[in-house]
Formats: sequence, structure tokens, C-alpha cells
Amino acid sequence: MNEKNLKKLLKDENKLNKKIIFYLRHKTISKVEPNINETKGYFSKNHDATLCLLIKEYCEKGLAESDIEHYSIFFISFSSNLILA
Repeated sequence: MNEKNLKKLLKDENKLNKKIIFYLRHKTISKVEPNINETKGYFSKNHDATLCLLIKEYCEKGLAESDIEHYSIFFISFSSNLILA
């Protein structure tokens, strides 16, 4: 997810909810029994879907937008290194 789209989702809850519904319908996000290994009872198959869940579940509870942006940058850098290695 590029920075522009990430900022849109952080600012617009309606767009975020539509994106999550899209991922649920296409089975990129699956609901599972909550436990230590899953985020609030969800399983995500890609980075964008994971970011949507983080925004939905944690922004209202104190996770700053900048934290999510840092996570996004870290994940992309980490993934790139795995692919290149």
C-alpha cells in the first residue's frame, strides 16, 4: 500500500470499512477464533489487509497514525530483503 492510500484509509473510516469488506469477500481476511497468534480474531494473507485491520482495531485505542506508517515501511523493507535474499 502506498503512502497516499494509507493516509486516505487513516482519515476515512467509510473507505476503510469498504476495503475490509472487500478483503473479507475475497478471502484475503478470514475471521478465526481469537488467540495469541491472531489479531482480534482475524487472519490476513497480505500486507494491505493487515494494515486495514491494524487501523480498524488499534487507531481508536491509541496507536498513532505514524506508528502504522512506520510498520508499513518496515514491513515493505523486510519483505524486500526476504525476496532479494
